[in-house]
Amino acid sequence: MNVSELQNDIIRFVLNTTNVSILEKAKILFKTQQLTEDWWDEISDHEKEMVEEGAKDIEEGRVVPWEKVREETQKL
Repeated sequence: MNVSELQNDIIRFVLNTTNVSILEKAKILFKTQQLTEDWWDEISDHEKEMVEEGAKDIEEGRVVPWEKVREETQKL
């Protein structure tokens, strides 16, 4: 079963129940999941390397201020 099929099944379950307790528990489950998701865990190893490389560039002063970039691009 793929993600889309699972989502559709869950939607059907939610729409077909009148049990408030189940709906409240489902709401809590999804809300808790949203609060605990860490974008770092969702990105690829390559993306993590790029973020770390960018952070290192910032620490070592290898950056160009936004104003300078904007100024240069407006000349084009």
